[in-house]
Amino acid sequence: MLLKRRVGRQRPVWKIRRFREALASNDLYDLGFEGTPCTWCNQHPEPNTIYERLDRACTDPIWRNRLIPAEKQIQSVGLRIAEGQWLDNEKDIQNHIEAYFGDIFRTRNPSKEELEKGTEAITARISDSMLQEISRPCTADKVSQALSYMAPLKSPGPDGLPPFFFQKYWHVVHHDVISSTLMILNDLILPSELNKTHIVLIPKCKKLDTLNQFRPISLCNVADKIASKAIANRLKPILDAIISLCQADFVPGKLITDNVLLAFEANHYLNTKKWGKKGHMALKLDISKVYDKVEWKFLGKVPYRLGFPPKFVELVMICVSTMSYNFILCGTQFGSVTPQTGL
Repeated sequence: MLLKRRVGRQRPVWKIRRFREALASNDLYDLGFEGTPCTWCNQHPEPNTIYERLDRACTDPIWRNRLIPAEKQIQSVGLRIAEGQWLDNEKDIQNHIEAYFGDIFRTRNPSKEELEKGTEAITARISDSMLQEISRPCTADKVSQALSYMAPLKSPGPDGLPPFFFQKYWHVVHHDVISSTLMILNDLILPSELNKTHIVLIPKCKKLDTLNQFRPISLCNVADKIASKAIANRLKPILDAIISLCQADFVPGKLITDNVLLAFEANHYLNTKKWGKKGHMALKLDISKVYDKVEWKFLGKVPYRLGFPPKFVELVMICVSTMSYNFILCGTQFGSVTPQTGL
């Protein structure tokens, strides 16, 4: 009965008959699956929510007999550190990972003069109407809206639950979720347990020997995601007024490929320029860790310069500065890092 409520409209038999006949004539059967039965959602609110499983695999008995069902797990073989030393002990690898990210998230304590110099060009851009909208207390409707916008089947964080659980059983959990979220957004109270985050290390290539060949993915608690989503939704209407025209990330209607085209045209001009006494130069900068290196003192100063109200700035800084991380590699959870920088 639950599956019937999840799936959409049944396909007419006459449209799928020949496909079924092709499967039967070749002795092909659905391989089945493990885990969540649905992989797609139309993102519509209940009762119009539709869940489907888009990708299926069909095999014949010969294939099944030759391939014994098995689970595959990536095993840690070893890591090469900067000095050329090779680590192959699991505990040594975990200690190296913890130290590596602890160094990334360590502040360099910028001086007051450095902060002033870095923000002196920023001017107030928040109008009175924007200020009034941002300062308005968050309501239960905004919390529900933030949850409805979240992808239902995202990987769970330390709470072990995906957003789908909260969306599906909202009639049961809505009171507790709304009260805890409003406590964060309106009262600026964020329990440390809600802001704990898993960092999962995903391999970027087949042959791994250094940590920069892993992609760190953050898995947060759903309650923390809801609060962050509500803050982001409040910022969306004023983004165009407070960011650079060249900014493409997180801006509706803008693509990062727009800036790629601009960079390509600029390089084309540099390569084909033949006249003039004034030269030009292009710099290629490594900014892969830019989000991890944002100083919190700088992050807290920028919104003030833009004209944001103090309470809103304090809310953002509480969400950022109370974060703590542990790590998951090959299914094993370990370590603990309290960051001093980064988003």
